[in-house]
Amino acid sequence: MIKYTLKCGDDHRFDSWFQDSAAFDRLAGSGHLTCAVCGSSNVEKAVMAPRLGASEGEEPGTELTAPQSPAEAALKLLKAKIEAESD
Repeated sequence: MIKYTLKCGDDHRFDSWFQDSAAFDRLAGSGHLTCAVCGSSNVEKAVMAPRLGASEGEEPGTELTAPQSPAEAALKLLKAKIEAESD
């Protein structure tokens, strides 16, 4: 699956998921893509930042950081307690 930020001719921006880039091309070429805001069929990919993958063997979002505030430290302790005491 791939997520694209799209825009219409009126510069309305919205996100949509596609099976792959070829699926986007097929739908756009057949006129089956419409703006989520105004319904225009003049839709194209907007400029967007690439999503960088995790290092090999690393699951995305699993990198740990030290708590940056007392509130984050308290949440970390609460999470640990819930995980330890829950089934």
